[in-house]
Amino acid sequence: MLKSDNMHIIEKDGVVFLRFKALDNISFVNMAVSTRIGGVSKGDELGTLNLGTSTSDSMENIVKNYEIFSSVAGFTAENIVTTKQTHNTNILVATKNDAGKGVYKERDYESIDAIVTNEPNLPIAIHSADCIPVTIIDVKNKAIGSAHCGWRGTFDELASLTYKKMQELYNTQDAICLIGPGICKECYEVSFDLYEKFMDKFGYINAIVNENGKYYLDLPLINKHILEEQGLTDIIISDLCTSCNKEYLYSHRGLGPKRGIMATITEIKNTAYAKCP
Repeated sequence: MLKSDNMHIIEKDGVVFLRFKALDNISFVNMAVSTRIGGVSKGDELGTLNLGTSTSDSMENIVKNYEIFSSVAGFTAENIVTTKQTHNTNILVATKNDAGKGVYKERDYESIDAIVTNEPNLPIAIHSADCIPVTIIDVKNKAIGSAHCGWRGTFDELASLTYKKMQELYNTQDAICLIGPGICKECYEVSFDLYEKFMDKFGYINAIVNENGKYYLDLPLINKHILEEQGLTDIIISDLCTSCNKEYLYSHRGLGPKRGIMATITEIKNTAYAKCP
């Protein structure tokens, strides 16, 4: 079974999902990370709880999985807003009009890898299967932002751009950042060309490794440093690697291109009726 020091591993009604322990005392936010376990999808690589619409899975299965996951994690499935990820730096400012887009409604936007909002009961979802999910929570002004940071998003500093967008729109200053499960440095071997690209820009960070002629990137740590340079200090990196835990989490490196996709979903709760188990 999964083991983590900084995330709760929750099993409910056969569904396994994750919550950061750091949010235990932040009552206005509901945030949960899905795993491979507890849905209706079929296939060794696809797992059962696939939440990615860009996979080979049927839309019927995907919608059912969103309903199953939402029922145990405390979201309203029909309200979830999803990205249209293409490894870019475009940010959607989500409103109530976007509720359900990507799963229950057609998206009227393309190429979105980050979402911000300050509207309650509007869960925002980003997807990953090794890439780094970065979530920023404004604990004073009650706003949230999530960014999908693969190597391209990391190199282009999408996490920083998301934070800046929240500063611009919501006057975000007092924030906590949660860097969710993604591929760890030891599992993320890259080409020499990509190594050089990151060394040229981020070589001052001890997160780019040349070891015995092999090259590795620590994407979670690079994203942490990027946000620290913007003044964020309360940053937590999940201790769960997707590739190391491919029996439970989706990993492109570990399972191949036919794998399913995890979702990190975050919501500002309306405390009048929102439920968070």
